Amino acid sequence: MADLVPIPSSFEALQELEPQIMETKQVFNGQVLSRRVKSKLLTFCTLQVESLGQVDLCFAATLMDESKVPSPKRRNDLPVGLEIQVEALSAPRVRPEFLVRCWRPAPESEPVESEPTLSLPVHLAKKDQVNRRAKEQLAGNTRGIALCKRWSGCAAGTCNEASCSFRHYFEGPEEEAKAMKGREARERSQRLQEDEQAEYGEGPHDKAGKTHRAQRFAAWLLKIYGEEVLSSGRGVLDVAGGQGDLSWQLSVEYGIPCTLI
Repeated sequence: MADLVPIPSSFEALQELEPQIMETKQVFNGQVLSRRVKSKLLTFCTLQVESLGQVDLCFAATLMDESKVPSPKRRNDLPVGLEIQVEALSAPRVRPEFLVRCWRPAPESEPVESEPTLSLPVHLAKKDQVNRRAKEQLAGNTRGIALCKRWSGCAAGTCNEASCSFRHYFEGPEEEAKAMKGREARERSQRLQEDEQAEYGEGPHDKAGKTHRAQRFAAWLLKIYGEEVLSSGRGVLDVAGGQGDLSWQLSVEYGIPCTLI
């Protein structure tokens, strides 16, 4: 290896160094076993040739005829497993590997079909076909259309039949009896709730709506502590008072000074 001379900068320089170089020309057909890309100008490759076994190649861009296929500059340009045809020369003083003069992928390795192009009309047509098949499967389902709960439940008569896709009739007396039983149960529960409200009314522990809670809490503070106690010192300190509903009630409605934190 120490006796090797640098790779010439051109094929003409190689011919001057090795005048008989063209007499060493050989053609190899084989499969790429491995490759090593050193730079954009230099790549090494091991080729599996059926009659010779493994053949080491050197792709030196300065020495190659790139009129048809350029020299491989990236790993993807010469993938492992690719069938290629190589015209190589032997120059032991330059490299122990065969020097590639030109190369090309084998005809059977070249793609014969281009990738299919995407078409929006074709895509929409396939989508419509899938939707039609789904609708046909639903139409052929043995399970019938579900009963409309607005038509048969406690809110009977509130369904807009023109736009409803559910069923507005009973398939038999059993279904009608079940719907009537459910409606009666809901109506009975509603009557019990109304009777309980009429009996007990709004007790002192009833939970008020969100819009009235601050008002009730402020009234309760005044009733328990009195205006004099709440107004003493700097007034009421409202910690974690949120949007200040309680401070607003105490300060605006009752004139009690408040500090909101």
